[in-house]
Formats: sequence, structure tokens, C-alpha cells
Amino acid sequence: MFRTDTATDAELAARRDELVARLPGCAAHTPGSLHRNYRRCGKPNCRCAQDGDPGHGPRHVLVRYEAGKPRTVQVPAEMAPEVADGVAAYREFNDLVAEIAAVNSELSDRKLRRAASPKAAARGKKGGSAAGGAAPARPPAPFGRRSPGI
Repeated sequence: MFRTDTATDAELAARRDELVARLPGCAAHTPGSLHRNYRRCGKPNCRCAQDGDPGHGPRHVLVRYEAGKPRTVQVPAEMAPEVADGVAAYREFNDLVAEIAAVNSELSDRKLRRAASPKAAARGKKGGSAAGGAAPARPPAPFGRRSPGI
């Protein structure tokens, strides 16, 4: 894993460019996860009722969340490899975007620290609130009443 905290700015920018170049095309992205399962029909004389039999299947199912609720879609066996590739492309895309965001955050933080450093050095202190220290304390408001300015 690329370490953003120890890389130079040039290395971070190069890493970001490398990640952007690796972003796969979005046309084949399929959000969700593909599962393969076996089911039992419940008939007592069926082969799936025998001990050691995995059940009927395999059945390929795509599970994804829409509006916060799981949605399950059965996938025909001949389409399962295509759907699996789409799910993998979607995962890779999300991983790359997350890493790009981490690199951008580190670059932004460094730029902000550098911009703030000369100002703090010119003042001769670390920064903080205006001169005079803490704001004067207000007397407590009477019970049940709010003090002005709150």
C-alpha cells in the first residue's frame, strides 16, 4: 500500500496521476455482490433431502442495496462471469477513488500547513484566538430564560 504520509509532494502527484490512469471504464460497472448458493426444495423424497447432498443449484444471485434496502436478482448461469467482472470493476473503481481521495487529502493538508506556517512564524506564536485570551464570562441566565446572544 502506498504511504501518503512519507511520500513527497511530487510522489503524491505522480501516484494520483497513476491511479487516475488506472480507472476502468464505467460502462460495465455492476454495484453489489454476486453469490452462488444451493437450496433445498423441501420435498422429503427429493435427492436434496439426502444427507450430504448440497441441494439444487448452483443458483447465482446478485445482491445490491437500493434506497437502503437489499435487492436480490437471480442471474442466469451463462451471465454469471459477465456479472462477476462488472462487480469486480465496480469494486476496483471504488478502491481507486478512495485512494485518490486519500492522496488529494494529504496534498491539500500539506499545502494548507505550508500556507499557514509563514503567517504563524511572522506573528512569533502558534496562532489561536485574538489578543487578550479568553472571552469575558457572562453571568448565568435566570432559570428558564435564555441570555441574549445565545
